[in-house]
Amino acid sequence: MAYLDRPRLHFSGRFQATPSTINNFVANYLGPLTRRGWNPEGGAMWRLVGCRVTGTDYRDAPPADGTDPVSEARVLDAADRVSAKLVDLDPDQQMASEIWGLVVRLVDSQGEPLLAGCFRPASFVDLWGRCPSANGMASLGAFYQSTLEDLEWPGLDRSAFLRQLRRRSAGRLSIKFNVDGYRSAGRLSIKFNVDGYQPDPAADDFSYGRVVGTIGPAFADEPRHFVAGRTMRSSTTFAPAKVDIERSSLIVDLGNSLPTVAPGDALAPAAEGYAVAVLLDGQWRPLAPLDHTRAEFYESTAAVVEAPLDDAGLAAVAAGHLGVLDGSSVFLREAASRINVRADQLVFRLNPGDEATVELVATSAGQPPGSPLTLSLALGGRLGVREPADALSFPSTVTTDAGGRARFTLRAASPGGVRAGQGVDGQVYGVAWALPGGQAPTPPNPWEFLSVLVWDDYPAVDRPTWYEHVQPILEQYGRLYPVMARIVDLSDYHSVLQHIDLMALSFDLPVGDPNHMPVTRDLSRAKHELLRRWFDAPLLGRRPPPVARRAGDPEGAPAADAEQLDELTRAKSGRDNPRA
Repeated sequence: MAYLDRPRLHFSGRFQATPSTINNFVANYLGPLTRRGWNPEGGAMWRLVGCRVTGTDYRDAPPADGTDPVSEARVLDAADRVSAKLVDLDPDQQMASEIWGLVVRLVDSQGEPLLAGCFRPASFVDLWGRCPSANGMASLGAFYQSTLEDLEWPGLDRSAFLRQLRRRSAGRLSIKFNVDGYRSAGRLSIKFNVDGYQPDPAADDFSYGRVVGTIGPAFADEPRHFVAGRTMRSSTTFAPAKVDIERSSLIVDLGNSLPTVAPGDALAPAAEGYAVAVLLDGQWRPLAPLDHTRAEFYESTAAVVEAPLDDAGLAAVAAGHLGVLDGSSVFLREAASRINVRADQLVFRLNPGDEATVELVATSAGQPPGSPLTLSLALGGRLGVREPADALSFPSTVTTDAGGRARFTLRAASPGGVRAGQGVDGQVYGVAWALPGGQAPTPPNPWEFLSVLVWDDYPAVDRPTWYEHVQPILEQYGRLYPVMARIVDLSDYHSVLQHIDLMALSFDLPVGDPNHMPVTRDLSRAKHELLRRWFDAPLLGRRPPPVARRAGDPEGAPAADAEQLDELTRAKSGRDNPRA
């Protein structure tokens, strides 16, 4: 049941995101910079700001004295490393931004740690115009859903809530890792809504927005990035729901489905008030009113609504269609088929020769379909069909198993430099799926497709040199992300030499580390390996034929081998260079 299950906690606060906007424009990849966007100096940072726990829903009895350190906890990101990174996929697919390197921590009112976990990278989904009174980015809302892994539970002995949460979650076996804490190999489910983002550099709250979310249990057989349950739809947004049989309740998440009166502000009141309902035998039966205008309703519940059900209610929900009513008007409703299909991972980066397994999960009224479904697969989605089509291969159909799961393999080949003339490496593809007969839910969810970046092939080079191999890569990277110039001029040979040890260290970090370079994860494996090889032996090579002088060209005679490079490096950088 993911984060919808009890025990769950809700949190609210702000987030800050500072993406670079220069790389949004293909024209900038070969330079000069013709368009800079609203945040050209962005450093790709993503962090939590001023977040706190705003509500707790226990599964078992809460503490007898009514106190638990989690109820007053702050929600923080990492304490011992730089902020997480917001990572785009491709200039032709900017609607798949992922968060990498995020750590989520709970600390009590005295700053003592209670819980920590690593956020599995995930992209935002279900972007929609949440605030009708605003325009542009400020009007939008979306959400991230993933899991917290490599968990640490230092507050386990002090918190009844955490003990319930760990018992309910996957990976219940744990080991003592120090004198006052526990580590678990399991995971938790986290989902947070983001809205009210401020893209105006002149505003006091530039680059900030609102975040409201939920943390709950996760189970081993559940998808990490979506709720494998039921989905209610409008023309613009979607809401997941699950039935908790043990507690005889229906749980609906409206956190990214209700409009606001202003960006990041209160929920807009409904004309006649919202109510969760079920359509049965042609009649809507209200199940629970939604007190969405109550002060701090959204912040304290993340708009996760739980409606108790008696036996008749459980039977009605099992047989009928779910919806949310505004008086007699239907605001959200389940598709007629009650069938949902979604992929657990939506974003892939593949090198030529790579393979990746995709898992689709199908449900019918929140349960595995009664019989196998044969789903058709095709290039397309929001990206359309892109050339060359044969650089990404996969089967044309796939059939679900008894549990509603269907797995297939993506296979990548080199796109052959189709965008090389624009300075862009590889090609980005969309892969969409359809139900039998091509039927689709009404309205369809435009986010139900895969975004796949396939890089071009790049020849292996035993002795890469600055002029021929390295400068073209680093110079473009420095142009697209000028914030790097505060540390190193990536177009300048000597500046790179002065920082070569630090750069080598960042290239060696795991890809999930926020200090991994490139921070945007937009470098193919072949180019990454070439740069790493050059860091060990930074040969200069021969200067190209005389043309207009380029930034980064060192003065003096060209050097062709390591001995000449060593002499030049000592003269220019003022230090020994054992790597030469």
